[in-house]
Amino acid sequence: MIMDEKIASRAVEARVVLNNGVEEVGFFEGENLLLLPATRKYFWQKPTLKIIEIYGENNEKLYWWHASLDVAVNRE
Repeated sequence: MIMDEKIASRAVEARVVLNNGVEEVGFFEGENLLLLPATRKYFWQKPTLKIIEIYGENNEKLYWWHASLDVAVNRE
């Protein structure tokens, strides 16, 4: 869920990478909420988020977060 209204109004697509290497892509379609599956490569895995990227039109990166950082970084 995007809580920042400025980003939410411009968001088109989200890409996430899980710690097992699986990449998921989804489209907001006018909403500020997007649900993506935590896809497992093997049944015993418990995937967690590694990278989140939110893009606007023309592939403009509005926001990104990486699990190795202490805080989320907003790149506007």
